Order: sequence, then C-alpha cells, then structure tokens
Amino acid sequence: MMSKTNNYFYRIIDKMNTNFVWIGNYWGPCVPNLYTTCLTDENKLSFYLAKVSRMYDDSIFRYFSIYYFKKFPFRDSYELLTNYDNFFKSYKINNNNNLLFIHMMKPHPPYDRDKNCFKIDAPKYQSYKIRKKYYSYNYECALQSSLKWSNEFIKKNENNENLFIILGDHGWNFNPKNLEFEEDDTNFLQDRLNNVFFAYKAPKRCQNLISPDTHVNVMRYVLNCIYDAKLDYSHVSQLSILSAVVAAKTIEDIIGKNKIQLKWPNDVFLDEKKLCGILLESVFIEDKFYLIVGFGINVRYTHDKNEAFFSYLQEVQKNVTVEECLNKLIINFNKMINIWNYGESFTYFKDYWLMLTRDHGRVIKAKKKNITIEGVFENIDDKGNLILRVGSKKEIIDTGEIFS
Repeated sequence: MMSKTNNYFYRIIDKMNTNFVWIGNYWGPCVPNLYTTCLTDENKLSFYLAKVSRMYDDSIFRYFSIYYFKKFPFRDSYELLTNYDNFFKSYKINNNNNLLFIHMMKPHPPYDRDKNCFKIDAPKYQSYKIRKKYYSYNYECALQSSLKWSNEFIKKNENNENLFIILGDHGWNFNPKNLEFEEDDTNFLQDRLNNVFFAYKAPKRCQNLISPDTHVNVMRYVLNCIYDAKLDYSHVSQLSILSAVVAAKTIEDIIGKNKIQLKWPNDVFLDEKKLCGILLESVFIEDKFYLIVGFGINVRYTHDKNEAFFSYLQEVQKNVTVEECLNKLIINFNKMINIWNYGESFTYFKDYWLMLTRDHGRVIKAKKKNITIEGVFENIDDKGNLILRVGSKKEIIDTGEIFS
C-alpha cells in the first residue's frame, strides 16, 4: 500500500487498493513511499547524483554528474520495454487493479538505436541533418517498443479491459541553426511545445466518456475511466471564453469600447498587438476541484517586451495604474462568474466573445492532436470549442492555439 499523501490522484488510487508500479530511470527518481513497487536504477550512487544534479542544472556539478552516470549503468525503462519475458517474470500481474507508470527516456540522446531497436554506435552530432536522422530512428524505435509492449500486455491479460496512454513531454527539440534551444525563435518554440505526442486506447466501458484529446485532462480521464471518480469537467472549457470576456470588459472600462479584438481562445489584442494573455490551471485540494485563472494584462511598457508585438494600456490611457486595473478586473470577474452560473448562461459570453473576435470568417491555422489544420473560422460551440470549416466538413478544435 502507498503512504498517505495530500495528492488527490494518489488518495483515490490508494482507496481502490491499487498495485501501483513505477518503471523509470534517474530523470524522475521513484519515491518508494508513494508506490507499491519501484523498478528503477539499482545503483544508489547514480540515483543520488541524478537527484542532486537536477538541483544544480546551471552549475559545473551537472556536467560532472552526467560524466559520472556513464560509468554507472542503471536499469532503464527502455530495456524493460524491449525485454517482455523478463519483465513479466519479475513482475506478476495477478489482479485486476494495476497501474503502471513507465518513463522511457528514448528518443532522448544518445541516439544509439536503429529503427528496429538494435544497438548502434551513437555518432557525434555535428549537424542538424545527422542529428535529425538518428533522432527519427530512436523515435520510431521508442514508438514501436511501446506498442509491442502494450500488445504483449493485452495478450497476457486477455480477460481485462485495459486503458493505455502514451504521452510525450515536448516536441522536436532542435534548432536547425544552432542545435540549441533559443527562446526568441517562435517557429522553434511552436514545434517544441505544440508537436507533443499523445495517443490512448480506451476500454469499451470508457468510450462514452469525454475524450481527453490532450495531456491536460489525462489524469482526470484515468480517474473517471478506471476508478469511476465522476469528475465533471465538461463546462470548464467555457471558462476560457468567460475569462477573455472578463479581460475585454475590464480593458473597455479603461480605454473605451470598439478598440480591442479577441483571439481564440483567450488572448486580447489592441491594434493587432497582444495586450493580454490568460492561463488556466486546474488543481485538486482536499477532494475539491479548483481552477486557477491567471490574467496577464500589459499596463505599462517594460523593456523585456517587443513593441512590435505587444501593446499596453498606458499607450491609450496614460494615467491608468496597476491597482485600478486590478480592482476593475476583480469586480468584472465576480460579476461575470455570477452571470455564468456554471454554464447556465454561457450564450451571453459566447455572443460577446464573437462580437469582439478578429478571426470570424478568416482562414486560420490551428493545432489538433499535433496536426495543423487550415480552415475558415466559422463559430465557437457551447463548450467554447473552435469550429473550423474545412472544405465541406467541420472540424472541432478543443485545444491548441491559432497561430496564423
């Protein structure tokens, strides 16, 4: 049994007497008191070096620890995935309530596998072309080994209905120019943050549930599908549109109407330059669901923002202060939440948002499950999802970002 913890997810699976197995490596060390079984690095020194090195990411100690790891091989999740028989011998799955979390470092460097997962000599990557080539080999290897392992698991558990989820943590990671991460490279950032792998296979009993579609709702989906947690998040997507309307009304109170435009789902623009962005994050505290809404309104000019892309309130209303903006934001937010009433009056926000959108009727691009879709912005639905007209078909976009 796992130890007690304040984490909502852990508490639910603990109540269900779940056999929780963590399979991984040094990058995310297993915490034994939270899991039934830890299958991870057997060498204690490399485990602690990894843990400490992450505390000093920007120091010389990190490079020392990475060098040291090479001398201390550890049991990697990738090796387990490619050795099915040994895995099932060492860990017998003998009940219907197992949760396996597998953290596989592939296709991270070193890129030492071919497409069929055979060991090869990892080259020293001196060019973008070579690096991309060997990355693609390891990507295909990682994907194939994950799928083969899933099929093997199904064969050995034919009477159980299993939920499989395969997630990436970020997308393609190389800059064609410098092979390094560059914060000001917009196209590179979009590839890294938008092209994130996500796939799942649900049992029949869960096929009527709302699809997770992205990483954001995965754990909620797991709890609803496997543990029947009945976590309702169908109306939460409306809050993205509601928040945009709150920001718009606040800004209109300061600089007047007919000056701003909205971009789906919740960015505010002034004269084609971004004035406000909004982030939403959900958390569980003591079995209760909370949604945190963060408003980022540019009140005054700062040197870290490019004037070609960002605007600020004091361009239009010189005397406005942060305190005044915050007070108006709080008043409008409380007022709009009461009007919304958990989705009962969403039509008001939908109509207001559509009145201010800059993209209605325009050809735009958006992401859906890592695929770029181009179509005409037709509408938003009663959940706040984007409706694109693509030829004679309609595409519903419930996540991602319009980027042109």
